[in-house]
Amino acid sequence: MKGDITKHDDEENPPTSTDGNDSSKPHPPASDSMEDNVKEREKKLRMALAVDRAPSQEAPSETQETASASASSDPMETAKEREKKLRLAPAFEDPTDHGPEGKIAVGGMKTSGDAGKGVIGAHRFGKSPPSKEKSILELEAQIVEPDEAEEMVTDLQLQVETLQRQVEKQQVAVVVGTEYGDDEEDSGWATCLYNRYVICLAILLVVGAGTAAGVVLASKSNDESSALIAGASDMPTTPTGSTEPISPTSTPSTVPTSAPTIPMPFQYFNRLSTASVCLQFDATCNTDIETSAEIVTATQDGNTIVYTDVPQESIGFMDITNPSTPIMGGLVAVGGAATSVAIKDKYVVVGVSTTNGNFTYPSGNIAVVDIDSKTIIHTMDLGGQPDSLSISPDKNNIAVAIENERNEDLSDGLIPQLPAGFLQIINCAPDDPTQWTMAKVELTGLRDVAYPSDPEPEFVDINADNIAVISLQENNALVIVDLVEAKVVKSFSAGIASVSGVDVDEEDIITQDGSVTVPREPDGVTWIGTEYFATADEGDLNGGSRGFSIFDQEGNIVYENGNGMEEWAIRVGHYADHRSENKGNEPETVHYAEFDEWKFLFVSSERSGLIYVYNVADVTRPRLRQVLPTGVEPEGIYAIPSRNLLVVASPEDNRDDKIRSSVTIYELQEAGPVYPSIIAGNDATGKPIPFSALSGLSFKDGFMYSVEDDNYKKSRIFEIDLSSYPYKITKGIRIKDTAGKLGAAISDLAGSQLLNNDMTVNLDLEGIDAVNDGFWVVSDGVARPFETPSLLLKVNFDGEIQEVATLPQALNGIQGLEGIAVDGDNIVVAFQRPWTGEETIGNRLGIYNVVTSTWKFVYYACEAPSSQNAGWVGLADMEALGNGRFYVLERDNQSGLDASIKRIYEIDLGDYSLADLNVVNKTLVRDLLPDLLSSNGLVMEKIEGLAVDDEGNVWINNDNDGVNGNSGENLLKNIGAMQ
Repeated sequence: MKGDITKHDDEENPPTSTDGNDSSKPHPPASDSMEDNVKEREKKLRMALAVDRAPSQEAPSETQETASASASSDPMETAKEREKKLRLAPAFEDPTDHGPEGKIAVGGMKTSGDAGKGVIGAHRFGKSPPSKEKSILELEAQIVEPDEAEEMVTDLQLQVETLQRQVEKQQVAVVVGTEYGDDEEDSGWATCLYNRYVICLAILLVVGAGTAAGVVLASKSNDESSALIAGASDMPTTPTGSTEPISPTSTPSTVPTSAPTIPMPFQYFNRLSTASVCLQFDATCNTDIETSAEIVTATQDGNTIVYTDVPQESIGFMDITNPSTPIMGGLVAVGGAATSVAIKDKYVVVGVSTTNGNFTYPSGNIAVVDIDSKTIIHTMDLGGQPDSLSISPDKNNIAVAIENERNEDLSDGLIPQLPAGFLQIINCAPDDPTQWTMAKVELTGLRDVAYPSDPEPEFVDINADNIAVISLQENNALVIVDLVEAKVVKSFSAGIASVSGVDVDEEDIITQDGSVTVPREPDGVTWIGTEYFATADEGDLNGGSRGFSIFDQEGNIVYENGNGMEEWAIRVGHYADHRSENKGNEPETVHYAEFDEWKFLFVSSERSGLIYVYNVADVTRPRLRQVLPTGVEPEGIYAIPSRNLLVVASPEDNRDDKIRSSVTIYELQEAGPVYPSIIAGNDATGKPIPFSALSGLSFKDGFMYSVEDDNYKKSRIFEIDLSSYPYKITKGIRIKDTAGKLGAAISDLAGSQLLNNDMTVNLDLEGIDAVNDGFWVVSDGVARPFETPSLLLKVNFDGEIQEVATLPQALNGIQGLEGIAVDGDNIVVAFQRPWTGEETIGNRLGIYNVVTSTWKFVYYACEAPSSQNAGWVGLADMEALGNGRFYVLERDNQSGLDASIKRIYEIDLGDYSLADLNVVNKTLVRDLLPDLLSSNGLVMEKIEGLAVDDEGNVWINNDNDGVNGNSGENLLKNIGAMQ
């Protein structure tokens, strides 16, 4: 994934640059020396590598120096404080003199010309640079954009850490960098050329006796060299107090001979499968029974998933021996609402609420289920209503958060509402569950708790030291409990978050200029090791920061996400504008896991339908690795590192709304990320171009174009660059009625709400076709009952309306327009559904002649509904093939296993001399269901865009309904040429 020059502090893979010109593509290194304009390039470089800025801050001035900060010994240290510790270090003027004689250097990627074979090798300082013969890992050199270089350095750092373990505890100085130049005079370990900027990156690490240094950004021009060393104060000091590395006491006499286990530089999670949990009741999910997979875990071998199902008062089993094809394993009734679940050896431990709405007398128990027999073998009365439970890494303790939740219909849900919640600790060390014992820890009367008489513990997690962290969400507080001693160690407020650059108004336009100052009110919590933990700051009573935070055990915040999650939801088209006045993307759950060398933090966004994957090798600077698509309102997250798997449960289930609860499985692969397929570049202010609810599709001159429907006001046309993946939105073109064409066309019709004072328009755009001088678009209108007319509009490339055509007066208000295709002087538009009284004949296609300004209509017969859930079949889009031939996109209104018809047909209108109201013939070209299933998700309902590029490849896209009752997943897919 390539990136913008402006880089966010928490983004490991930022978006690509947004200008759409050649500067967004990699440029090969210069063939001569790097002295030409090097100082100017260095200025641009320093601006480009502003890695310590918050996302909302402006780019630094040319006089500001920036550096990539290393892990600090003080996690509370701010970026400005770290900058104060930067020091200029002497450069290596002689390319063979890279450090003290006798130490070992590990070199990075070597580029010669446009690309070349690179090595990570080992050599002694004072000798020649590493050669292939001495290498222990080979890498292909790549020419990349400036901001991608930092990601490569991050990956190299992980590799170096592995190499450090290979040399055990010997004192070793390690340099990772990129060598550039065809001769020794132009070579330098910290010198390279990426794009049109000099990017000089290296990692300077000192190994041994717990020492560590930082990341180096260096530059070299002719005889002048310098390096900025971040975190220099973290380097070990000599007895005299200098900051130079300690001299080694001994040095390995030979280089490691075997290649170490090293994480691939480009490992990402990709979706393997999505299983609808209604499969527990029917082999094709042909059932209206409500199911819900909410909290999920896995057996010790990682081959069986167990999840809670509240509506069914059960836990569900799923066999994932083959994670690409999960097999349902049945349900076990637990006698109440299963609120949480964990695995203890051969048992499933289930938190069961039996409160049944009696908030005054809450109750619940622990049910212990034998995995093999799938029977309850023991229960334990908890004395209250459980919410979350967690089992310790050593499997000796279970912590259960007894929430005794409030009645949200009483006094507007305000607390305190007694009885108070508490923590139950179960000693589960004995193999026999009947021998388990329980200890109660009161959580009332604690410091820094908003309502100390009513703690309402929400979520709990346990670290390797048997220390539990508990979120008191409504109280905006966190509690640390020693499980062995069964006592509270500390309680503290989660604090107030001030976040800017977010949308706080639900006005059907995604804006990014608002701010909130609110209590964090964390929901999910997870330990990152034993010293730090992360919180999903969802909010409840009064707050929600729309992000996540990382705390130490003393209650100090070492990192807060700011608007990072909000911005990335917008960037990938998953932002739900209808939640702007509430809690935005609404972080729900956090989960930490280590996959070999990777240290991942997973954060679920309930309202955006995303899992955010962060690299937290440095807890003070998490790096966003990728985002993953989920079902609707994801909640439970569970990692299975032994199998490189990640499991996510999405509980929302409503067949009438085309939503089924699901479990999605992802695999960490040695491959790039498949999702997202489309991403927003930045607008003129440096913020992502908001998009969602994309409808029609059209290809022109190397770009794809799409439109947004009436989920949003101030309608736009989107330009999409297809030159790299993910495909990138480079423009959002506002449509304007500058010349009053639309106003004049609808003056005798209803629809004044289509016009805004600033000349922008509020249309329901459903189709687009790009032509030589602009675009033709169609607006659906509101037909039943009639509110606004269906419209055919000509728009220039600046978004100005040039021409407006309405349907014949007698036909307005019958049924709206959906797709459009231009064939010479004729524009063919598709009506999604049959008109009233014409259901047995078919849908109409309207043919508008731009020369005569006249309409003609023919009938197109859609397939009869064949879904097991009935529904209807209609038209979505069209694509002109020339000489009266068209592709037509036909779909039903069903999703998932209920989806039956998503197809492309071909029709031939000849020379357009066919009689009015004639019925056209059609030929099946492609069944799209296999194409849609290949993404390993549920089949989307609204496949609404169809286009053909210059090479004859067919493209399709979907409408995600503005993430309203929808997972938000976007699809832009090239399905190849039709046979």
